[in-house]
Amino acid sequence: MIIFSANNRKKVFTVGRYGAKITMEKVGVDMEIGVSSSCFYPELIEKSLETVGHLGAKTAEIFFNSPCELEGKILKELCRIKDYYGIQIRSVHPFTSGYEPYLIFSNYR
Repeated sequence: MIIFSANNRKKVFTVGRYGAKITMEKVGVDMEIGVSSSCFYPELIEKSLETVGHLGAKTAEIFFNSPCELEGKILKELCRIKDYYGIQIRSVHPFTSGYEPYLIFSNYR
């Protein structure tokens, strides 16, 4: 019998001459699952990342909403939160939502 677990491990149960045996085998590719700060929109980005960390997520995307979030106090606060909770930032989404309709749907009439 084979049972797959959430961490890409396969548990194999076999019954042999000397009794039952359980072995673990790695299968597939490890996958990281993270949380985007946009999940908590319209909350402030630093509050969103704090929530991600508080919930225990170790992988995150930061979804910037304005140029002021890319420098100064806000960026320092994001780095502090990231370091405090041990969050790995694997993706950054720029603040293009204001003009994405023009980039993606420009051929619509």
